[in-house]
Amino acid sequence: MKKKQVFIILLMLSLSIFLTSCADTENEAEPIVGAGTPEGSVAYVQLSTPVDFIDPAYVQNESEITIAKMIFQGLVRESSTGEVVSCAAEKWDVSPDKRTYTFYLKKGIFFHDGKEVTADDFKFSWERVLRLNAPSAYLFNSIQGAAEVISGNQKQAVGINAVDDYTLKVTLTVPQDNFVSSLTHPAAAVLDRYEVVEQAVDFAKPGTLSQTGKIPSGIGPFELVEWVDGRIIALGKNNNYFGTKPVLSRLEFNLNQPVQDAVLQFVAGGIDIIQDLIPGETPKLPEQAGTIELFEKPMRQFRYVGINAGLQPFTNKAVRDAICNGIDASDVLKSVRGTGGEVIPGYITDYWYQKTSSRKAPANTVPPANSSLAKGLPELTLFCGPTEEDKMAAEAIVKNLSKHGFKVKISSLSNRDLRKAIRSGEAAFFTAEFVARSPELDIFFSEQVDSRWQKTIKNPSWDQLLAKAVPMNEAERLNIYRQLEEELLSDARICYLYGYKTAAVVAKDIENFHISQGNNIFFDKITIAK
Repeated sequence: MKKKQVFIILLMLSLSIFLTSCADTENEAEPIVGAGTPEGSVAYVQLSTPVDFIDPAYVQNESEITIAKMIFQGLVRESSTGEVVSCAAEKWDVSPDKRTYTFYLKKGIFFHDGKEVTADDFKFSWERVLRLNAPSAYLFNSIQGAAEVISGNQKQAVGINAVDDYTLKVTLTVPQDNFVSSLTHPAAAVLDRYEVVEQAVDFAKPGTLSQTGKIPSGIGPFELVEWVDGRIIALGKNNNYFGTKPVLSRLEFNLNQPVQDAVLQFVAGGIDIIQDLIPGETPKLPEQAGTIELFEKPMRQFRYVGINAGLQPFTNKAVRDAICNGIDASDVLKSVRGTGGEVIPGYITDYWYQKTSSRKAPANTVPPANSSLAKGLPELTLFCGPTEEDKMAAEAIVKNLSKHGFKVKISSLSNRDLRKAIRSGEAAFFTAEFVARSPELDIFFSEQVDSRWQKTIKNPSWDQLLAKAVPMNEAERLNIYRQLEEELLSDARICYLYGYKTAAVVAKDIENFHISQGNNIFFDKITIAK
């Protein structure tokens, strides 16, 4: 056995003892706060997933969202503790019928390139998402004229109006109780419209070692300095930030880096933050080198299996039932994350919003051990993402199903290509994770049942349920979502695997480090007045 392998095994064994001894003393509600970050410091951060996009219209996984939210911001933002707080908007008014929202921008907010932000920039940025029909375009579905822009019949939405440089008026087709909170999604961030037009298809694209990429301007506390495709993203401090300016002068992210490699670098002093570790199973690190925070509460992130009933052989409900019953979620979790997650026993809405419900998710009707059914099928293709965890989850699912006679091969795609394959219907059977892009869960259901997103779905009643949920308050929306879940689960269109728990290792001199419930990194602390 190689020395490096021996060293990693010893590290892994020793930390389980360390975590057991310190778990009772950890305060889960408190953030990791260093002894004091020296002004002008540089922090080196490991991210376990790749970054294909930083364009806020397209970001999907937790690494992409983390980077995007540091560079780009919008009218409001989500704090490290999950509340919706003011950002570029100083205040906003809501009409009594909840159909008109008027946002008043703070004056003196500048893009990284020095241009002042105006309401016209917000109008352009939102309409760009609609014109591109980006994956997050449904975020603005309820705005008057949004459908016409998505279809290409119009270039501007009549419901988005810049009244003056600092006033943005948004008119909806129906009341929407959660419209403001939905604007914490990265796609609602403001972009410099002149820069976007000038850079065109090169906007927010990476460079190489020999040629730097285009540098997009946001209004966030950090600005993009360097992006070497697939390897490193470096952010620099935005000295003109309108909020509390970061103490750190530079952040360097190692992309798609295995935890074992990051651990060795941390011990050697080359990494300051290791993210997405598994509580109870992370390697032992010298106590003087870092602080460990355990997140033993559910994260707003979960893995699931999706099935498209519009393609053969999945048009046969008996096949879908047998597959869902043949997947052992506990076994998949144990194989992939061990103690770093929890099986979701019922409704995802209860898990997401941390609610309790006496109702149980409906069971499928066909047992998995239907050998004649499985033997009569061609080899199935299970699609998954590009990360090590994506592949491990897919392998565990294949192993489960092989016990019941199913022949399944794995096709691993980039995050971008996987989403395209799901939307087009090519990926009829897939495993993916859903990561919080805002506090709301409506995005997940839109991606699962909205015919405007998944073109292969043709179920008008699901579209009607989604539309019905828009004007409702949270309690009423939960009931609609549960109804959707009942239909999806009963029809064997989806199978939940597990929700996430995580831990982080952070060097002591990194101050005010937080991880949100959406698994996003924060370097500031916002206290909400109650």
